[in-house]
This record gives sequence, C-alpha cells and structure tokens, in this order.
Amino acid sequence: TSSSSSSKSSNSVALGRTSKASKASDLLQKLTVKAVQQEDFLQAQKLKELRIRLCQMREVINEAIAKEEFLAAHKAKQELSKFIDSLYMTTLSKKEEHTT
Repeated sequence: TSSSSSSKSSNSVALGRTSKASKASDLLQKLTVKAVQQEDFLQAQKLKELRIRLCQMREVINEAIAKEEFLAAHKAKQELSKFIDSLYMTTLSKKEEHTT
C-alpha cells in the first residue's frame, strides 16, 4: 500500500506543477478562438499547434511520473517551463499588445 500512496502523491505533485501549463493552454485556446473569429486562420493554426505541443509535453511528464522515472520527469518539466516562458515572451505577450 505504501507504493500506491507514493504514486498518489507523485500524481498530485504533477498536477500542481502543471497549473501554469493549464493556464497557458487555456489562454492559447482563447487566442485561437479569437483568431478564428477575426478570420486569421494562419494564426489560429499556429496557436493550435502550440497548444498541442504544450499538451504533449505535459503528457511526457505524467508518463514519466507514472513510471517513477523522476529524473526524466524533472528534465521534461524543465523543458515545459522553458516552453511556457517562451510562449509568454512571444505569442502570449502579443495578446496584451492587441488588447491595449
């Protein structure tokens, strides 16, 4: 039973660490909808692809944790953090420019 409780705590840690990713994913989704409404389909496609990549990176972390490959999970988390930071510096910062 101790292994099942450690798995549960590992999963809750993974979920907590992806809240930033969840917020970024939600924002990408909103921007995609807005781009479609404005008929900027190339931007909508780009945003969709970024959101898919974000989801794939989150899945890599969750799979590594499920397999108890914690070093791989740590590395994947670092890559995800860099990806999210780059999103905010580029794509998501453009949203703020358009709303001001």
